[in-house]
Amino acid sequence: MLVKIKKVVCLIILGSLGVACATTTSGTTKDPSISVPKSKTTLIDNKGAAFGISTPEWVELAVVGASKVATLYPNKVAFVQEEIGSNQKLLAMRGSTTGVNAQFASVVATAIIANYKSVADASGEEFNENAYRNTIEAGAKAQFSGLVKESDWWILVDVNGKQEYRYYFLYLMDEKLFAEQVVALAKDSANKLDNPELAEAVERDVQSTVDLFNKVQDK
Repeated sequence: MLVKIKKVVCLIILGSLGVACATTTSGTTKDPSISVPKSKTTLIDNKGAAFGISTPEWVELAVVGASKVATLYPNKVAFVQEEIGSNQKLLAMRGSTTGVNAQFASVVATAIIANYKSVADASGEEFNENAYRNTIEAGAKAQFSGLVKESDWWILVDVNGKQEYRYYFLYLMDEKLFAEQVVALAKDSANKLDNPELAEAVERDVQSTVDLFNKVQDK
């Protein structure tokens, strides 16, 4: 599962003010007589409520777009994972186990592939994304290290009469270490797929992969 932060703007208001709001479901209709059903989301509790602690800024930014979180941590790469479900303890375990590495690896792979594709497109080279994904993801799971949990936050909401937890986990990695591992992974995967030119292009402009890593999280 590729990590995606739900862009429910009212969540920021929910977390800080504790009021209810309504959001419309995605999709459009050409017939104005057909009403689009609304989903009412009401805050019940959050991690800091009992202690009077406000929603952290990184959570508010993550709801808008995970890439925004990195602006709070200079020289760091930020990775935000969201888990949703009814079992709080299970969600907490998901955010603190190897499942995080798998999701992180998926985002890294998507960023590197996007960089590969831009290089291939510029040179007119045919690019098979599927052929690269499995190799790069496997490499990212095995080779990446240094991802450290910085913080977490949860809220309990009622969505149309059904209660669910939304758990957010923030992980950070030194940007220099991230860049070094991206280059190593790019070289390894490109050599395995007999296309070292792509790895060289990534190494020349590793910042593009860092930027793409941030953008991928917002999709």
